[in-house]
Amino acid sequence: IETLRKELKEKIDKMKTKEHGETKNFSFTRESPGSQKKSLIIGSIISFVLSVIYMVVSNMFTKNLFMLVPKREPSRS
Repeated sequence: IETLRKELKEKIDKMKTKEHGETKNFSFTRESPGSQKKSLIIGSIISFVLSVIYMVVSNMFTKNLFMLVPKREPSRS
């Protein structure tokens, strides 16, 4: 899982740099279907990563809450 996460991060970083480089050209190349597909893929990947990050953060937050409030749920140590 760690290696997968690292690979995903590297891919995302590459895509981010690509996106930053092409943001100026997006308005001009919007007519061609290739760039539209690429931007769609980038958007879906970014949304997926954001959802994963949100899940991880919320998981950590709830765990910290359980650690802070052990009286509420004594069964979960």
